Amino acid sequence: MDADKIYKHNDYITLTKNYLREYMSLKSAERNLLETIDGIDLELQDVSVKAAAYGAEQAGGVKELTDTEQAAAKRLYLSRRRWELVQYWRRTSNFCKRMSLALDALSPEERQMVDLYYFDRISYLEMSCITHTSERSCRRQIQQITSRLAVILFGPFAKEQIMFVS
Repeated sequence: MDADKIYKHNDYITLTKNYLREYMSLKSAERNLLETIDGIDLELQDVSVKAAAYGAEQAGGVKELTDTEQAAAKRLYLSRRRWELVQYWRRTSNFCKRMSLALDALSPEERQMVDLYYFDRISYLEMSCITHTSERSCRRQIQQITSRLAVILFGPFAKEQIMFVS
């Protein structure tokens, strides 16, 4: 057995498991980021910057920022923060869309298994009672579904490297 295949197999499966475990919290983060961005947009509307007019009586010493300079600094900060949040939201949103499409490719029975194990965090024993199958069957099905999701998420690279155990 090639050690490289084992490593890549574990990478794809491990990543898929981690993605599934984090999916629900990332969906919440996606919504929260949009709300935060909307809040910044509202705040940016309230911050107007007027043109600064300096007279001949500048002291030349250190003094506090004028109201105009403070407003400009705040607007600059909010604009940068908004840009950072939008970038993070795009990455989170793209991930959530990819994961949602992968989950949509599952049959209703497979989706129920994923929901129970990864999202509801139910043990194999509890799953076996709910699905009326053995604990071993639940474990095997979760492994097969996770491998299938890894192929859907990572494409042909994962399919070449994942060792399906029969």
